[in-house]
Amino acid sequence: MDEDLPKVKSAGEIKAIIEKGEVQDLTELFSRVSKKTIAGGLGHNITRFSNTKSNHPETFQLDELIKLAEWLDIDVKLIIDIFLNSIYKKRKILQSSTEKPTNGLPGHL
Repeated sequence: MDEDLPKVKSAGEIKAIIEKGEVQDLTELFSRVSKKTIAGGLGHNITRFSNTKSNHPETFQLDELIKLAEWLDIDVKLIIDIFLNSIYKKRKILQSSTEKPTNGLPGHL
């Protein structure tokens, strides 16, 4: 992802970058769209959204994903895919950080 890409602000612009496949997960979404813009579209408090909710994609409820899709006038499956990719990515990072190194011997750490 090119960090120099301009931020998009309108629902139509957000829809376009998602439909073009420019956004695969929330990290990519928030590199292109401010959290304030997404929070506004969902009707969430910006501080709570930015500090907590946006960092934990697994806490979003299905009705919130539907609301986001409706606001963007986009297929909800695209939104669900973005959130699933973020959850899988987060789990993979957590798993790799908690794996214990072994000395190569079975049953020994």
